[in-house]
Amino acid sequence: MIGVTYCFRGGLAAIFSLAVAFTGGFAQAQIADCTCLVPQASSPGTPVGRVVDISGNNVTLSGPAGPGRAVAGAPLRLGDTLTVGPASSAAFVVGSCSQRLTAKTEMTMSPVNGNICVAVSDAGAPIFGQAGPLILGGVALAGGAAIILSLGSDNPVSP
Repeated sequence: MIGVTYCFRGGLAAIFSLAVAFTGGFAQAQIADCTCLVPQASSPGTPVGRVVDISGNNVTLSGPAGPGRAVAGAPLRLGDTLTVGPASSAAFVVGSCSQRLTAKTEMTMSPVNGNICVAVSDAGAPIFGQAGPLILGGVALAGGAAIILSLGSDNPVSP
């Protein structure tokens, strides 16, 4: 029983390590994903940018209060997401980063190493596009658990 317990604990540590490696660690955003990397000069919760212009009726700003219709002049805070739907566009500025978003794109802001990562992506991308590493980590976790559990059985199935 001691061997099984040791094997189980060691296996859990190995599975956790693999899951962290496959999912890219615990970082929320990575510098390679950033369209712009802006120094974070303000304190948490204060506006770091603003929506400059809106064209069309399908632009949403999601923040701490939840999603709502975006308007020109709306403040942007760290963690906000600006999503542009079909037949619409929006322009924003965050520090020295300014850009116009076209239809079916979104902008997210997240902290990276004391900076603000402004990432622009295709909002029409498949849902598994960004979740791929997470799914792969889950598969590795499940496969590792199955291997560890099968190692704990000392009794043959047939007599």
